[in-house]
Amino acid sequence: MNILIRLAVIVFGVTLLSACSSDADNAMAPSPLQSYTPSVQAVTAWKTGVGNGNGGYYFRMRPAVRHGVLFVASRNGDVSAVNAKTGRTLWNENIGANITSGVGVGGGNVYVGTDNARIVALSAQDGHLVWHAPVTSEVWAAPEYARGIVLAHTITGNLSAFSASTGHLIWRYDEAVPSMTLHAASQPEVAGNTVVAGFSDGHLVVLNLQTGNMLWQQQVALPRGNNVIDRMVDITVDPVVVNGVAYVATYQGRVAAYDLDKGQLIWSHKISSYAGITADRHQVYVTDADGRVWCFDEATGAVAWRQTALKGRQLTGPALIGQSVAVADRYGFVHFLSRSSGKLQGRAPISADAIAQPVADNSQLFVLGTNGTVWSFVLRPFKA
Repeated sequence: MNILIRLAVIVFGVTLLSACSSDADNAMAPSPLQSYTPSVQAVTAWKTGVGNGNGGYYFRMRPAVRHGVLFVASRNGDVSAVNAKTGRTLWNENIGANITSGVGVGGGNVYVGTDNARIVALSAQDGHLVWHAPVTSEVWAAPEYARGIVLAHTITGNLSAFSASTGHLIWRYDEAVPSMTLHAASQPEVAGNTVVAGFSDGHLVVLNLQTGNMLWQQQVALPRGNNVIDRMVDITVDPVVVNGVAYVATYQGRVAAYDLDKGQLIWSHKISSYAGITADRHQVYVTDADGRVWCFDEATGAVAWRQTALKGRQLTGPALIGQSVAVADRYGFVHFLSRSSGKLQGRAPISADAIAQPVADNSQLFVLGTNGTVWSFVLRPFKA
């Protein structure tokens, strides 16, 4: 599997940082940058350095933005708050442990997970420690806040719910973990009083937010093949809920849409994805494992368009900004596609590989690089 060159895997609790030599020999070469007629221009509003990025490890440390402040975590334990408009650092704190997750924010706090099996809550106002609590193992996905509760998803398939104000454990859900998994996990999505969570065994599970009781579950993809690598069907893509429909994607499996109330399958496509999915009220956008970007009709699943010009460039998941779909790659570029047609609209260089799915907030797009640099882009009509 080519993706194993980029994604570490976990086998019986041991991290393997490279794939077998045959995979390396057969790695998909990145598509060369193609010429196109630009229609948008990505202007760098600001860039700033915060911490050491992911420290050379494969951790998808996606920033979070709330009320005009961008919160960024780094592998070395730094958590920073940055003015989203100006790039000025408002505060920076080191939590004294290696961070393994992206950032969650809500309830006046900022939340991160660590490699010593803890979830840490800092004040969003000034960064002081509010509480920390033990979990069963490393937290790989960004904690999710909703209605006074913080959810943490760990390496061992555990989903824990904590009081956002005190760190008190409210409930815990456990899912079986396969013998081999990708070195990534999905952030739960909360819709109303419902938690939508994807796990490394290919299960999509829907729980009651307050109690943790299961409402329904579906096997999004079935493991197939004669070896453990071929049978990997991890859900590392964060589920998305729009208009009462849960959208999810699995590695070596499929992209699927489920009725949130009933758990019934609405549509699906056989597509492998580990990077990301997003949606608006009409369309669903997915980056597949080979670097193609897909757009589906949200109601029927019909393919609206597919962009193949970026194959092999190790794309992040998509983010929506204006009338564009933004994806970053691991070769130092951010690409902008038309929402309606998928055509290339613009391109912006960055001086590092992108860590995770870009973050969009109103008219700004934030991209975090592996070296700890954050870029803020604003899209404008292209002028020759």
